Amino acid sequence: MTRLWMMRILKGAGAAALLGAVLGGFETAVVLRTSVTEIVNALDRLLLWLVNAGSAAAVAGAVGTALAAGVGSVAGLSSEDRSLALQTGRDPTGGWLPLVLGGTFFVTLFTLVTPGLFRAGVTQGGPARVGLVLLLVLVFSVAFTLAMRLLLKRLDVTGRGQGLALLGLPALVLVSMSFAVSAPMLGGRGTQTKVREGTPNLLLITVDGLRADHVGAGSRVRTPTLQWMARKGITFSQATTPSTSEGPPLGAVHTGRHPLVTGFVADGQSLPASLPGSGADLQTLAEKLQSEGYSTGAFVSSAALDGRATGLSRGFTVYDDGVGTGRRGSDRLALKTMWRWITGAGKGPDPEEVLRSASESVSRLGEWMSWHHGENQFAWLHLSEPRNRLLGFDPDPADLVDPIPGEAGRAYGARVVGLDEVIGDLLQGLEADGMLDDWLFVVVGTRGRVPGGAFPNVGDPWSQVPMIVFGAGVPEGVRVDTQVRLEDVPATALTAMGFVKRRFGDGYSLMALAGGTDLGALQALVVAPPRAEDGRCGIAVREGRWKFARDEKGNGSLYDLKNDSKEVDDVQEKHAERAEAAKSHLRELLGKPNPEVTMPALDPERAAVLKALRDL
Repeated sequence: MTRLWMMRILKGAGAAALLGAVLGGFETAVVLRTSVTEIVNALDRLLLWLVNAGSAAAVAGAVGTALAAGVGSVAGLSSEDRSLALQTGRDPTGGWLPLVLGGTFFVTLFTLVTPGLFRAGVTQGGPARVGLVLLLVLVFSVAFTLAMRLLLKRLDVTGRGQGLALLGLPALVLVSMSFAVSAPMLGGRGTQTKVREGTPNLLLITVDGLRADHVGAGSRVRTPTLQWMARKGITFSQATTPSTSEGPPLGAVHTGRHPLVTGFVADGQSLPASLPGSGADLQTLAEKLQSEGYSTGAFVSSAALDGRATGLSRGFTVYDDGVGTGRRGSDRLALKTMWRWITGAGKGPDPEEVLRSASESVSRLGEWMSWHHGENQFAWLHLSEPRNRLLGFDPDPADLVDPIPGEAGRAYGARVVGLDEVIGDLLQGLEADGMLDDWLFVVVGTRGRVPGGAFPNVGDPWSQVPMIVFGAGVPEGVRVDTQVRLEDVPATALTAMGFVKRRFGDGYSLMALAGGTDLGALQALVVAPPRAEDGRCGIAVREGRWKFARDEKGNGSLYDLKNDSKEVDDVQEKHAERAEAAKSHLRELLGKPNPEVTMPALDPERAAVLKALRDL
C-alpha cells in the first residue's frame, strides 16, 4: 500500500505539473495576443512563456501532490479497481487521478483569474462579473474532471487511449509555447514606407515636474539642449498647465480638452472615449495621426500612466507602460502580479517600481524607431526625471546657475540638468543617423514642482511650464510671450506638420502667434488635485498679468503678476471689479465655488501605486 500510495503521489504530481504548464502557457499566449502593449520580440516571448509556464507548473505540482496524497489514499481502492489491477497488471487511474487533475485545474485556473477578479470587483457591475467568472471556473473544472474520468476509465478497461493519456498534456504544452512565441510582435517591423510624403514625424516629449524658470532665458540651471532647441524653434514663455495632477494634463495635451471638460480631473480617474454629457467622440492626437497612416508609439516613465487605467493608450499601437516590471509583458501575468502583491503587502511598491529613468525610456523609444524607420511616425516620450528625488546627478557646479535655495532645490536643479543631457543624447543619435531633419519636436512640461515635498497647488511654480516647438518647417528664434495653454499643443503640432488644423478639441493652433497674428486673450484655467476628505479642488484663472486663485477651502485671492510674480500680495480690494468678474466667471463655469471630484473605487494595486508616487 505504501509503495502504491507513493507511486500515485508521483504520478499525480507529474500530471498536475504538466496541466499547470498548459494553463500557464496558454495564459501567456492570450496575454501576448491581447493585453501586452509593449514591444516583445520572439526570444523575450519564449522566455516569458518559460517563466510563466514553469511558475504555473510549480503551483499546480504542489497542489497536485497534496491532492494525490489525500485522494490517492482513499479513492481507486474498490474491489472493482483491485480486480482490474490484477487483470491488467496496472494501477487503475480512473478512480482517483481525475479528482486530482480536476482539483488542480480548479485551483490553478482560479489563481490565474484572481488578479482580474480583484480589479473587476471594484468597478460598476463588477460583483456580477466576478460571480459569473467564478461560476465558469467551476463549470469548466467539473467538465474537465468528467472528461478525464471518461478517458481514464476507458484506458483502464480497454487499454485504448494510452498514447493520448501519455502525450496529451506534453503536446498541449508545446502548442501553448507555439501560440506564445508566434504571437504578433506589437509594433514590430512595419512597412518601411511613408503613407504621407512631405509631412514630418512628430516626437512629443512631456516632462513631469519641469518648471518654466528652469528652461530658457534666465534659467536657474544650464540646459544647453533645450536652449538650443528654443533658439532653433519657437519658445512659449507663458505656457500654463490645466492641472497640477500627474495624468490629467496629459489628457489635455492629447485631446485639446480641459480636464474639467473630459472629467479626467484627478489621478485615479481616466480619459473617457466620449465627452460627458454630449456623448461626442473624444478623439486623441494619436488616433488622428493613426488615421492619417502614422505608426504610433508611447513610452512613459511613470506607473501612474498605466494605459488601461488612464485611457491614455488610445490610438497607440505600442504603449510601453511596463515600469518596474523587469521582463516586458510580465506585469500582465497573474502569478507575477500575485507575487508582487504578496511581497509588497503592507509596504507598497518600491520607488523603482513606479518610476523609471529617462535613459531606459529613451532606449525603448529608439528600439521602436528602428523598427519603423522610413515610415510616418508619431512617438510620445514621457519623462519623470525632475520629480524623482531618488535619482542622483552630479552636474558641474557651473550648471547650477541660480538653483532654488536649499538641498532639495539644488538636487532638483541637478535632475533637470541630467534630463537635458538625456534629451541631448537622443537628438545626437537622430542626427548621427541622418534623421533629425525628418522630425518635428514638441517639448512641454506637464506641471511644475516645489522641491521639498509640497502638495501640488495652483501657484505659478506648479502651473507655469516650458513649451518649445522645434524642427521641420518651424521658424527659428521666435519667442512668444502671450498666455498659451497645454490644450493648444495638439492643434499647434498638427498645423506645424502641415495639416490644416486651426482647432483640435478646444485648443488653438499657436503657429499663428509665431507669425505675429493676435489670437486674442487665451484664458488659462488651472485645477489642483482634489482634497482627500471631500474631493474639492483649488482652482485659478490666469489671463495676461492677472490671476485669480481660490484654494480648496474657498478662499480667493487676486494677483497682479506683472508687479508680484511670487503671488504674495492679494489685490482684491484694490481691484474689486476685476476680482468680482473672475468670481462670476467661475460660478458660471462650475455652478459652484470650487470643482468637486468623486473618485472611483480603485483596485488595491492601483491605489498603492498612486500613493507611492504621491509620497515621492
